[in-house]
Amino acid sequence: MVVSRRAALLHGAVLGTAFVAPCAFGARRAAAVPARAPAYSLAAWKALVGSTVRVTGRPGSVLRVTEVRDRSDVTRGNRVPGRGEVFVIRLTGQSGPALDEGVHPLEAPALGAPALFLSPVGPGPHYQAVVNTWLPDTAAERR
Repeated sequence: MVVSRRAALLHGAVLGTAFVAPCAFGARRAAAVPARAPAYSLAAWKALVGSTVRVTGRPGSVLRVTEVRDRSDVTRGNRVPGRGEVFVIRLTGQSGPALDEGVHPLEAPALGAPALFLSPVGPGPHYQAVVNTWLPDTAAERR
């Protein structure tokens, strides 16, 4: 599947909007993840590298978290002060049918049930999700 730059940018914008307010309903925390790490934090996902997550509503679909890459450098060049994280999660299908591009709720052992917008990348069952929780500071916060 070939993804155009325009489509990738559009998906990034959608993800940025979708994950501005991170939440995890019914989250079960595991010892590997710091107690205060939200479901959409870099620290939480780095702790899951090498582990598997199940795709909710897709019996038999299991993904392995293969890489979590910090992309905060994208926001460092921004002239507007702010805070938050930007990172990429790479997953590989372990079992089950191939997933379509879109939002998929996952059952992560340490995070509960976060939903991620997964995009197929490359040949085979490889997927990636871009998480962007970066928010610009408001004028009141800069004072």
